[in-house]
Amino acid sequence: MVRNEEVCRRLKSAPGAGPIAALAFRATIDRPERFGSSQAVGMLIPRDVAPDVAPSFREIAAP
Repeated sequence: MVRNEEVCRRLKSAPGAGPIAALAFRATIDRPERFGSSQAVGMLIPRDVAPDVAPSFREIAAP
């Protein structure tokens, strides 16, 4: 399932992100257009994730 999703493959390429994290992100952020900004998405991400490890929303969702 993760192999077929472009967003999941892109997320898996980030250091520390694996297939489970990618699938969880994809399930949570199913339609990015529902969020007005990346800050709105950031509220869903746990605060203990280091900013240098977690890719930005634009890096993940960019076509």
